[in-house]
Amino acid sequence: MTAGFFFVDPKQRDSGVHDMNKLANWATVFTMLALVLTAPLTLSAETVATINGVYDVNGHASDFVPAGYSYATNGVVVYQPYLGASSADWDTPSLFIINSSGAAMTGVSLTAYAYQIGSTNYGDAAIKFLPDIAANTVYQYVFNDTPGYAACGPYPDVLFSYDYDDSLGCSASDRPGNTEITFRATLASGPFAGPIHSIFSPTTNFTGSFVGYEGLDENGYAESGWDAHSSTPGGTLAEITTGAVPTPEPSSLALVGAGLLGLAFARRKNQK
Repeated sequence: MTAGFFFVDPKQRDSGVHDMNKLANWATVFTMLALVLTAPLTLSAETVATINGVYDVNGHASDFVPAGYSYATNGVVVYQPYLGASSADWDTPSLFIINSSGAAMTGVSLTAYAYQIGSTNYGDAAIKFLPDIAANTVYQYVFNDTPGYAACGPYPDVLFSYDYDDSLGCSASDRPGNTEITFRATLASGPFAGPIHSIFSPTTNFTGSFVGYEGLDENGYAESGWDAHSSTPGGTLAEITTGAVPTPEPSSLALVGAGLLGLAFARRKNQK
């Protein structure tokens, strides 16, 4: 063999190409199998209701109750009487669940999760169970847990408190943090009978932009421009759609792992 050159037997070369092709084919088979087995079997989700989120509850009921709809609420209390009756409901997040599905909602719940890293309550979660919501009814859920104003925490798990922006601090340097809300319920009858859900937050919602219905700014700080008591009705914050809340499936990872193991096995077999 001359220096700088080497000879490859054509048979060995062709055999190596054949083995590589076989390996590529096996890789394709296992990859496609993993994708097929891990693909979620879902039907097209249907929108059955909507949710509006607003800050300061004064005067909002009339803004969100369509003609012919009933109205219900968890009860509006006087949160800040020292400011006078006209401002009794300031600083209060409120959600309007507009049931236009044509069927009653049962097993209704709201779960709040503090998602902003670095906030005072990061990682905290709380759940509220609501009464059934009849068809053609608007249910207003007012955040009314304590502590609220003048608590100036930090207090954990006050994600549904009135005056939420001050419940974990009373200055612009305090960062209670915005929360993600997961709505769950079941439609009792009709063509879409079964589980329904919605997931939204001030930063991720149906509007495609930030909505400060919790009284905090986009970064979760208190005493921001959103704490302005404007009582301006917001648009649709979230759509409630058919189907259960999606959950991660560990089995999917296991199936992908099985595909990779199969690929490794095929490689080893070709090396023998």
